[in-house]
Amino acid sequence: MAAADTDGTADAAELRAELGRVRALGVHVDSVPYVRFSDGTVLEGAQPEDAYRAALTALTPAG
Repeated sequence: MAAADTDGTADAAELRAELGRVRALGVHVDSVPYVRFSDGTVLEGAQPEDAYRAALTALTPAG
């Protein structure tokens, strides 16, 4: 990881490079997260860790 310059240009350059790498793989990062679980549960947008934990726990036999 590049060290940040005082004006943040190193961080911005690193972010642009990573986005370019991801886009080259065919991943488009212009939408919000959307996760659908096998039981029909849908998590959309930014979600807290507890929301994922609850959705995954519901899928387990003991859930």
